[in-house]
Amino acid sequence: MPGDAALQHPKDLPSHVMKSLALFFAALCLGCAVTYKVIGQRIDEQGVLQEPFVLIPLGYLSGAAAVVTGIAALTCKRNSPLL
Repeated sequence: MPGDAALQHPKDLPSHVMKSLALFFAALCLGCAVTYKVIGQRIDEQGVLQEPFVLIPLGYLSGAAAVVTGIAALTCKRNSPLL
């Protein structure tokens, strides 16, 4: 197909996709950390801590996913028999 020039080299697709996923997860991790700091924490009138707690585990999970995906992208590119 003439419009699928990016798919002409299938050996480039896995490392490209893995690198894109690693960058996405790293950006998500950074975004969670920045958003958590911007929103901040406060104690309401009843003495209950109010904070965006969901951003903490989401940030850690996306950071771990970025590291794992990045390592997989690097090892996939080095050990690929097509390269």
